[in-house]
Amino acid sequence: MKSKIFKYFKNLIQVRQQHPVLGSYGTFAFVSIDVKTNVVVYKKYDENNEYIIYMNNSEKVNSVKGSFKNQIDLISNVKEDGTEISLEPFGIKIFKTK
Repeated sequence: MKSKIFKYFKNLIQVRQQHPVLGSYGTFAFVSIDVKTNVVVYKKYDENNEYIIYMNNSEKVNSVKGSFKNQIDLISNVKEDGTEISLEPFGIKIFKTK
């Protein structure tokens, strides 16, 4: 279990290093907050880059509807190609949109 958590956080650090806007740079803006499902969506951006972050702050699996055509989650490197994504409990997905 410790190894899995270590790998997850190591990957998060690597994503942040590769995409500085996700760190302290750029602008932060909420897109939506769903109090029923506890899903928060926000974006981080600057003049050249934009990222949409989906966070599930719930103990349950949740889904989010939207346009995810040819979007690659920077955390898992999994390509999403539909109108809905699934978020694991306390999961996060990050997409570069610009």
